[in-house]
Amino acid sequence: DHFHVRGFTLSPLKMVAQMPRIWRGKPVPKDRSLDHLVKRALLEFPGEERTYTLDGELFTAMHRVEISAGPSIRILQF
Repeated sequence: DHFHVRGFTLSPLKMVAQMPRIWRGKPVPKDRSLDHLVKRALLEFPGEERTYTLDGELFTAMHRVEISAGPSIRILQF
């Protein structure tokens, strides 16, 4: 019922520069990132259209995006 939210306030170029740290499990500077377990996330954008990434897919939105976990599923093990 919770999901992991990881957000960054970095330009694409600065994000690429941080990838070696992320791949090694090192933290991104705290003033440029957030990392939480949540039930719901609300992203609000002032004024203009923004691009964001969710599960590796690019999306665009105006003003706000609300994200919540879907239903739980059970995995059968044989």
